[in-house]
Amino acid sequence: SFRLDDDFCPVDSEVVRAMKNAVSKLRDTGASVDMNARPDRVTFKRSHEAYEIILGADMGSVKGLEYTKWFHAQLRRNFIKNRWKDFFERYDVLLCPVAPMTAFEHDHGPRSKRMLTINGESRNYWQAGTRWAGLIILADLPSTVVPVGVDSSAMPIGIQIVGAHWQDLQTIEVGRLFE
Repeated sequence: SFRLDDDFCPVDSEVVRAMKNAVSKLRDTGASVDMNARPDRVTFKRSHEAYEIILGADMGSVKGLEYTKWFHAQLRRNFIKNRWKDFFERYDVLLCPVAPMTAFEHDHGPRSKRMLTINGESRNYWQAGTRWAGLIILADLPSTVVPVGVDSSAMPIGIQIVGAHWQDLQTIEVGRLFE
């Protein structure tokens, strides 16, 4: 399965290009790739909302978080984990971006003022930078990241290889295939 982009978190065209090239090479090894595979009844936006609530609570950065809001986020997380379980009964791995952009120069200014550029559009640093990783972290899925190219500025581009629970060695093996 391969996920190039999502309306909720667009991916820079240079990242998409590198990922397409990498997947083409993987197909050349005989791998079957389903470009439309998605977990049933899981939306990226709802996953990210639960991720932000749970992460904020874990970091202690949300003041006045109501227990019911946190509890509903945990229920959503469990629902999402079960949908991913079903997904991995049909597919071996999910290939997706690590982040929606290539590597970038770090901004040490206040986090609230940091921005990233994706396809020429300025986006919130935290939102853009954490959405793809958060999608996988929320469901406690193993992920292996391997380089798949560089952008026009010679900055590295990676692809995230995601597997079912406890299938870390499988994601590492698929990563080896990219070599």
